[in-house]
Amino acid sequence: MKHRKTALIEAGQYRPGLEDGIDEKGPYLDTLEGRLYIPLNGWIATGAKGERWAIQDDIFKMTYEAAGE
Repeated sequence: MKHRKTALIEAGQYRPGLEDGIDEKGPYLDTLEGRLYIPLNGWIATGAKGERWAIQDDIFKMTYEAAGE
């Protein structure tokens, strides 16, 4: 059986200043699962509970579509 995500998220393509920090590996977010590095041209998504995570550009475009403002 196939399933679809039903919750709306806020998302924007990464730009400097959106990260939680930067180290020798690059910009990152501190997530519930630990440090997550933001990929080149990646997106930062924010879920219903305020949790944030990074998504590769190609995966984001295959998984999400705009739902309006």
